[in-house]
Order: sequence, then C-alpha cells, then structure tokens
Amino acid sequence: MEDRNEQGRYGFADFMSFKKLISGVLVQFVYAIGVVYIFVSGIEIVFKKEYGFFSAINSNNHVMIGLLIIVVGNILWRLLCEAYIVIFQMHDLLVSIKSSTSQECLSADQIGLKTSSPLAAE
Repeated sequence: MEDRNEQGRYGFADFMSFKKLISGVLVQFVYAIGVVYIFVSGIEIVFKKEYGFFSAINSNNHVMIGLLIIVVGNILWRLLCEAYIVIFQMHDLLVSIKSSTSQECLSADQIGLKTSSPLAAE
C-alpha cells in the first residue's frame, strides 16, 4: 500500500491517520515564540530592579541574572526543541525507508529462500 498520492504528497487521510506529522513545523513555531519570550524576560530582569524572586537575592546582580537567562535559557530551549525535531525527522526518515523498501523488496519465496525457522524443526 502506497502512503503518498500520485504527486508524491500526503493527503488528508494520511494526516488524519498520523502518517504525516506536523509536529516538526509546530516545534519550530513554538521555538521562535520561546526565544522571544526568553529574550524579553531577560531584558525585563536587566532593567527592572524589583523583580519577584530575583529582588530578594541581590539588587546589584539583576543585570547579570538577566543576561544569564537570555544566554543559558536560549541554549537550553534550543537543545530541547532540537531533540523534538530529531525525533520527528527520524520518523520521517523511517517512513521514507519503509516506502522505498516496500517497492523494491522481494519476498523470501521469490528469491528461493526457505521461510521455515530452524527452531521449528525441533
């Protein structure tokens, strides 16, 4: 059974049966929103001396804490999103391998191999 239509695209039925995943694109969109949020939060901490938890630590460190949140927060956010994208790319690769090998493979009977297991003779 071929998963794609004649033009090589997935259809609505493939989308509804989860053969085509949209999560990779969704993760990229959420990543962009997260980067903006982390950046704005870090800048807000840099310029706002009285900021909740950080105001109790030391009001002189708010610049360093804000910059640290911008840098380390974005690196950690990037690593998390990349991990999700790698998982979805592996799925896409496995689907393409499955579709290409299902067209080219011959069954064991067609090439003259025995299909019985050596353990079955016991």
